[in-house]
Amino acid sequence: MDALSELREWLLETDAVRRYARLRWADTTGSDSTGVGLDALQLVVGNGLSVRQLLVAIGEWQDSRESDARVLVSRRSQDGAPVVISALDPPALEDAIRALEGS
Repeated sequence: MDALSELREWLLETDAVRRYARLRWADTTGSDSTGVGLDALQLVVGNGLSVRQLLVAIGEWQDSRESDARVLVSRRSQDGAPVVISALDPPALEDAIRALEGS
């Protein structure tokens, strides 16, 4: 099983994600595609799932495995600007939570 499939399974086993989010494979074949193979998950969240819960679940998944798989988390802030997090070690996780909760 590849890393993204493992992450998907991990998230689906997380109670808050399972209850308050829809998780699906993202279409990465849009017009701005660079032609590089890219796998992505798309997560649509409801009010019952906080940014903190999601990032902690992803961080726990990364801690549970020995891999250099890169996870990129992004969302649009209220003003439309993208907020992107590409590292989820504990200090980066706290910074990411503050950045996403503040946007």
